[in-house]
Amino acid sequence: MTIAQALKEKNKKVSKIQKLWSRISQHNSSIEGAEKPYDLEATWEEYNAEVTSLIELKTKIHTASAPVRDQIFTLSELKTKVNNVRSLNTTNGRYRDRYADDSVEMEAHFDIKWKDSQMDLIEGQLDAIQEKLDHFNNTTQI
Repeated sequence: MTIAQALKEKNKKVSKIQKLWSRISQHNSSIEGAEKPYDLEATWEEYNAEVTSLIELKTKIHTASAPVRDQIFTLSELKTKVNNVRSLNTTNGRYRDRYADDSVEMEAHFDIKWKDSQMDLIEGQLDAIQEKLDHFNNTTQI
């Protein structure tokens, strides 16, 4: 199994664990004597087995990805950075808040051109790292 396949499997396991927990949570308490649609003891055992299996799979993925872990961390931080830059207010000039009676003159240190250039730069870095990680994940066996 490659890392890419393991990551897909991990997502399936996470989804299954959420579904099992939802089943337990929704059907744990019911009207006394009402028919129970699920065997919650068996569901609990399946839930625990899936959590254990997920831990083992995540450990294998983590161990196998050691050679590119710095790139994984870089990718994560660049995603945060691009979201921060994307949300930066670059309002310049006269601005009137729709809830205020008067307007104010706004001045942004970093303007929209700076924001656009930074977005292009960071997105280029993200794409390059993602390419490397995709290749690594598709070729590395765990």
